[in-house]
Amino acid sequence: MRIVHLTADYPPRPWSGIGRSVETVATSLARRGHRVEVLVADDLAPRAVGIARGLQRPPPQRQARDVTVHRLDRRRLPIDPRGVDWLHLHSLRLAPLALALRDRFGLRLAVTVHTSLQHEKPHCVAWCALQRRLLRSCDHLVLPSRHLAEEVAELLGTDEVPWSHVPHGVPVPSIAVDANLLSESVSPLRSEGPLVFAGRPSHAKGGDLALAVLRRFAHRTGGAIVAGGIRARDDRDGVHHTGWLDRARLERLFAAASLVLVPSRYEPFGLVAAEAQAVGAPILAADVGGLREVVADGGGGLRLGDHDVDTWCHTVAALLDDPARRARLARRGPRAMRRRFCPERAAKRLESQVYRREIAR
Repeated sequence: MRIVHLTADYPPRPWSGIGRSVETVATSLARRGHRVEVLVADDLAPRAVGIARGLQRPPPQRQARDVTVHRLDRRRLPIDPRGVDWLHLHSLRLAPLALALRDRFGLRLAVTVHTSLQHEKPHCVAWCALQRRLLRSCDHLVLPSRHLAEEVAELLGTDEVPWSHVPHGVPVPSIAVDANLLSESVSPLRSEGPLVFAGRPSHAKGGDLALAVLRRFAHRTGGAIVAGGIRARDDRDGVHHTGWLDRARLERLFAAASLVLVPSRYEPFGLVAAEAQAVGAPILAADVGGLREVVADGGGGLRLGDHDVDTWCHTVAALLDDPARRARLARRGPRAMRRRFCPERAAKRLESQVYRREIAR
């Protein structure tokens, strides 16, 4: 099949977890023999309907692991949409383009719902309305967590749109995972590693809570680090802000961490928690949304049921004082992620539950 993914960001310049998850699924589908192309908006704001009508195609493009990646601009569409079996949309920003291409060329449109704006940002009225229109107009919804499935069902109030639960695949780490984590040893690990928060420093991601906790422990642990934000800097309370990190640098940071904090108030999936567990970082996460599936029993982390700063600090202190417990969590994480969020299994689910099933109808 020929499958075209539309996304607002993509490696090597991702600015969100969505770009990394699209790369994982696109690469897995290409390995299974499909012709996979990715249209990336980057920092552009294309006039979607105009692009759909203008079929001029510029030559620049790049090949990455058998996936062809094209950069969108405001004037031209870099692919010929005729012969595409599926458009697969990952960015609400590109919804007008996806709908225009579907209507003009009769293409099938799948949408991966990465968040429910009605629950995360209800004040964004126009964007919420666009998302409702998109979800009701597509041919198939792909929902990475059961939590999102419940939210979308509440949002649509109908079961007319086919949907499938397909968790994100977590790629094999680009760095070597500590061999000790794969043994039965529970010897203490990472006793002097930094305390880490990674992600957008927003209210939904619990950035304010994470920063308050990090500042209390900045001089006790091997450092306190925020991986995310606009630029690298150090605040006066000893917390180091790295700015955005590429995947390899982020994995190295996770692998060195004594503990990774994921205090989200709203979390449709929890990719940071999954990626950190994959390299053996112990996790302390909020008991919300998709984190209940990603940081589940038998995995590499614990969940807290509230967002009180003192409660988080008390739990962090207890974990830092118990390196053997953190070592047990670290050992479980890579195994759990390989078992639950295998990229090849995610690609197979997309084939059987979305692409092939719909084509056969």
